[in-house]
Amino acid sequence: MTNRKTGSMHYIQLAAVFSIGLLIGAVVLWQAAPERVVHVESAAISTERQAYIDKMVDTDAMLGDPQAPVTIVEFSDFQCPFCRRYVTQTMPEIQKNFIDTGKVRYVYRDYSQPNPEYHPGGYLAAQAAECAGEQDMYWQAHAQIFAKQAEQGSSTIRFGDVDVRAWFAELDGLDQPSWRACYDAGKYISEINKDTQDGANYGVSGTPSFFINGMPLSGAQPYPAFAAAIQRALIGL
Repeated sequence: MTNRKTGSMHYIQLAAVFSIGLLIGAVVLWQAAPERVVHVESAAISTERQAYIDKMVDTDAMLGDPQAPVTIVEFSDFQCPFCRRYVTQTMPEIQKNFIDTGKVRYVYRDYSQPNPEYHPGGYLAAQAAECAGEQDMYWQAHAQIFAKQAEQGSSTIRFGDVDVRAWFAELDGLDQPSWRACYDAGKYISEINKDTQDGANYGVSGTPSFFINGMPLSGAQPYPAFAAAIQRALIGL
């Protein structure tokens, strides 16, 4: 009988100690909670980062909700085969899962040069797309340029002014006289040059290059790499 009572008392003491431990733990967590909330809602860092992102966005073509929590800025070249691979294989998934759901605003900026040794067709295509943008047809032009090259293969496709004019002549809904006047005048050359210089200032040295809420991601990465980076941005990492 004596041993049974001693064992019972021992279990009661252990239970009491365990309960006190839980209580202390709950108090500690409750006290720590306000600090975590303050950290998450820190306005100074958020405002600074948002200003940096908005400057990077500039006034370029955009998809998605302007107020989306994550911004992707792409610096790209219309004649780059890796950019074309990204557009055909990865971007549709990003659009379906993040842009169309209001989580991402997507901005396209040119990284193109009037260099006959380096994608001269891309420089012409960039001007053509900007002119289509005056008629709210930038993304239709974007799709047309890459699709026409994809019809010819997966490597770098050589094309020039004649090809660009032919491709845009096929764009349904494009006011051709207005588009030609804009394109012939080289109206957006300075804008494209500015994009390219801005890209270089941000550290871009090749295409495609991306910034996800200001954090760099280079190359035509597979969709899971983008999804992981976007998820990190959504939780503030």
